[in-house]
Amino acid sequence: KLTTNSNDVLEEIPDDFPPVSYENGESLLNPEDVAENTCLNSRPSANEGSAGGVTYEIVDVPYFGGNTNVVRYGDNTSIRFRYYGDAPIGTTYGSAFYVLMDDGSEPVIGVNDGVGIDFYLRVGGSLYDPSSIIITPIPSTNWYRIFVIGTSAAVANRTGILKGTTGSAKGFIATQFDLTNTTAPSSPIHTTGSALTRQPDSITNIGRAELFNSDEGIIDLKMILKKGDSTRRISLSDGSNTTNIELFLIPDDNKIALFFTKLGGGFVSSGLFPLGSTDWVRVRAKYKNLDFALEIGGVEVWSNTSYLMNKTNPFTVFNFALGGGSNPVFGKFKDLTIYKDITSY
Repeated sequence: KLTTNSNDVLEEIPDDFPPVSYENGESLLNPEDVAENTCLNSRPSANEGSAGGVTYEIVDVPYFGGNTNVVRYGDNTSIRFRYYGDAPIGTTYGSAFYVLMDDGSEPVIGVNDGVGIDFYLRVGGSLYDPSSIIITPIPSTNWYRIFVIGTSAAVANRTGILKGTTGSAKGFIATQFDLTNTTAPSSPIHTTGSALTRQPDSITNIGRAELFNSDEGIIDLKMILKKGDSTRRISLSDGSNTTNIELFLIPDDNKIALFFTKLGGGFVSSGLFPLGSTDWVRVRAKYKNLDFALEIGGVEVWSNTSYLMNKTNPFTVFNFALGGGSNPVFGKFKDLTIYKDITSY
């Protein structure tokens, strides 16, 4: 029975541990976990890039659990910038951070410096995709989380926030920088030193052989899906999209299906079933050759005894996404348990 994973070490957690939530990339972990699990904004190291015209402070931010390292950007009397990651040339990355404007307003973000612009952004020294920007207000605060996508094409270690002399005179502070090799928003996660790039959230068997059973098992979790997406996935796989057990999610319709790759190629689908509630719903998926089932809210809605799984490679990764990392899901999840046999179904 697997209950959680911390640095690839399995451990039991108490029943009252708060759920993990992925809502537009927002992680609603304990405040101390959020503060602990992101870049803490020391002066950038050489391969993170450089900084200029900014200062470094510690500010009491209750949302992040208290004293928080921040980068302060002043007014528009000089050019100010802070880079925070290495995006190899030719690669597409997601860049995210939290910002608080001095006047508490929603930031005005530009592709370049300009009249009325509070600041502008770069990914690998290049312009970001304006259509990709997501500005998420943090409830009961004046903080915002910013997420953009860009393809690094100029200078790999110039990903960051810049403020010019033409834009607004408003100052602001920024914190919790995150640079991710994915094109969808991800929850903040701890990074060490300048190693700011990471894969989407997953549990792997690194350092522990046969963490998952490729022959049989049960995926058991509770969820609340976040509307705003057509197709999202949760999977147990070999790290690709060709050998997996998959929960196929339609958040906008609050529906779910069980998918798996079958021997000989192709997928088997249970068909879509409603979760039946916008509150916490328990979902269980059973997999074994000639014995598959999907249960929602304690009721078995589908079963199949006709197919064999494609098991070319063993299961090594549990993802809140497809095995290859695409189609990441946003919502709230708790009580995740992965069983290595089906006896408890």
